[in-house]
Amino acid sequence: MQFQMLIYPVTDLSRRAPSYEENGVGYLLTAQTMEFFIKCYAPTESDRLDIRASPLLASSFTGLPRTLVVTAEYDPLRDEGEEYAEALVNAGVDVTLRRYQGAVHGCFQMSNFSSLARDLIDLCATQLKDALC
Repeated sequence: MQFQMLIYPVTDLSRRAPSYEENGVGYLLTAQTMEFFIKCYAPTESDRLDIRASPLLASSFTGLPRTLVVTAEYDPLRDEGEEYAEALVNAGVDVTLRRYQGAVHGCFQMSNFSSLARDLIDLCATQLKDALC
C-alpha cells in the first residue's frame, strides 16, 4: 500500500467522540443516523472492537503509508478522524490532516456549488498524484 486517502473517516466504532454531541443534529449527517449505520455494520460490541472496523484501536500504526485525512468542522465523525491522524503522526507516519472549516459531512459531493468542495477535490487529486507518481 502506498497511500491512504481518508475523507471524514469512521475510525472508532467503540465509542462516540465529543463531535457526535457537538455536531450530531442539524448538519446533514446526524448522530442518530450514524448509530443506525454502526448497528448495521457492526452489530455486536466485539464487532466494534475489531481493528478492521475500528482502526484507531490498533496497537501499532508503524509502517502505514503516507496518509491524507480530511475532516469537516460540522461532522459527527470529525474528532475520530483527527484522533486517527494524530495516532499516525505519533507513529512516524507522514500525514496531512485538513479540517474544512464550515463544512459538513458529504461536502466532497458538493463541488457543483461549493468552492470549498472544489478545493477538497483538488487537494485529494494532488495528494493522490504525488503519492502514486
